[in-house]
Amino acid sequence: MKHSWVIVAAFVLMIGTAGFSRSVLADDSETLRSPKGFVKSITDAELVVTQYDDDKNAEVDVAYLITPETQAEIYGDIPLGQVKVGDEVEIDYQNKNKKMIAEYVSVDLSSFE
Repeated sequence: MKHSWVIVAAFVLMIGTAGFSRSVLADDSETLRSPKGFVKSITDAELVVTQYDDDKNAEVDVAYLITPETQAEIYGDIPLGQVKVGDEVEIDYQNKNKKMIAEYVSVDLSSFE
């Protein structure tokens, strides 16, 4: 009887660990979209967006890393250098090593009117 429990416990532990590994890997490679927000600051390396956080029930500043692969878009590609403080944006990003890496910066068209 003890032998059966050991096998069952090992099996449950193995399944639980495999499921946890898959969920962690999925979170690390999944592209996420942030809520809309407004550009607070932008440099060659970082974009800070003020956006609403439902969990905190408040506006928070969120920093996204900018890489050479980061693209800006409205209805096509625009230079990232045209994104400015005050623009309304949404960010497609990946969460890698607890850092949010911006892939696409979608700019609200009204920012260019």
